[in-house]
Amino acid sequence: MGVTATIRSTGDKVDNDIFRTIFVQGAYNQGVVLEWKEVKTAAFHPGEVVEWLTGAAGEDNVRCGQDASVHLAGFGELDLGQIASCSVDYTAADDVPIIILHWNPGALLRNIQMVDPTAALEPGTALTTNSGTGGSLDDTAGGCTPCRSYKYVADPAAAFTCVAFIRGYL
Repeated sequence: MGVTATIRSTGDKVDNDIFRTIFVQGAYNQGVVLEWKEVKTAAFHPGEVVEWLTGAAGEDNVRCGQDASVHLAGFGELDLGQIASCSVDYTAADDVPIIILHWNPGALLRNIQMVDPTAALEPGTALTTNSGTGGSLDDTAGGCTPCRSYKYVADPAAAFTCVAFIRGYL
């Protein structure tokens, strides 16, 4: 993709924007490592977490992460050649770029799908798959913790997106 990011020293450093890629910047200023996987779930869009399929050839396919899943592969990335923005769904059987967790430790991401958190999110808050909604994260303990929040976000009244970074270990 060749995305280069500069993080400013003042003001909003990274904003959510449905027309920009999920990946912002990698650890040590590295670029994104993507792997194209066939998505087996309808109504899946960028910023949602994905998990590996099970069984033979499960490593070649992903599905929208189930609630409280601990079998995460990564996050769906935006491909403007297939869909118009991060708010548009991919079609089941599309080959989708996936930001693989273990190849992008420390990466900063935007437009990560969440459900209403239990309180305001401070930077560094653990984000887990125990959200009650497939593909979305929450700040409730349980499941897997692939990310931590990057920006302070006041407690919203409904589903929202956040800026987060991939934990270096799961």
